[in-house]
Amino acid sequence: MFLRSVIFLLAVAAFAAKVKAQSLPFWKQTERSMKKVSGNLYACETEVSNAQYLTFLNWCEKNDTALYHTCLPDSNQWFAVGASSLISTYHREAKYGSYPVVNISKQAAIAYCSWLTKQYMQAEGRLYKTIVFRLPKDDEEWAKAARGTLPEGTRYPWGNEYTHEVNGQYRCNFNRLTQKPPDSVLSKVNNGVYLEVTRIRAGAFVLCPVTSFAPNSIGLYNLCGNVAEMLALPDRTKGGSWNSEWKFMQITALDEYEGSLVPSPYIGFRVFMEVMP
Repeated sequence: MFLRSVIFLLAVAAFAAKVKAQSLPFWKQTERSMKKVSGNLYACETEVSNAQYLTFLNWCEKNDTALYHTCLPDSNQWFAVGASSLISTYHREAKYGSYPVVNISKQAAIAYCSWLTKQYMQAEGRLYKTIVFRLPKDDEEWAKAARGTLPEGTRYPWGNEYTHEVNGQYRCNFNRLTQKPPDSVLSKVNNGVYLEVTRIRAGAFVLCPVTSFAPNSIGLYNLCGNVAEMLALPDRTKGGSWNSEWKFMQITALDEYEGSLVPSPYIGFRVFMEVMP
């Protein structure tokens, strides 16, 4: 009975902390979500979510109409993966708020980082005097964040183990039908809790929330799989997506989406932060 009471109180405390964090200004939430990679380099614990991106779009709609139209997601890209039902829902409905934003241009991702930098630098009570929010500059910088505290040469953000554990619990969101044998059952995420997996076309699974699966050693989620993450380099990404084969989950894997010039349901982004001297 005592143990149950303790567990209940801990759960209540965790919920209260979450609610309090969500009530903080957007810039403060972002500051708290940054995890140190090395030196003056930090990375956001998650890929940018629909809810976070919508905060940016709402600001643009009120303050910069031209930028607003430039940065709107190209929802028609869902046609390309046979998911027309998501066109009017994925980027707007609350149930997808915790899912990664996709179908946006590189220009839009850079604009988001620039806007976030300005919002932070104008805020009183910020932890850092001068920062720049940006995309990871190259493969090496992204890989450093993906490895965390693990040694160079480690295959995956979680270590050298395969993409799923012995008990069948997956470590990331990739195209499970590329396994041998293929898998078509529900997958476990978030410490064993089952998440419904829905195919939107043969051989593909949809995205999952940005905090699904276990984080890496420095607290970063979904570095491999879910969405490929944009780099500052022209037309480059890292990490593979929900539709990628398992081989693209490796930190040093080739960029499956290199050369992509249009917004894609497979590509999102993660914000890095550089603290200036």
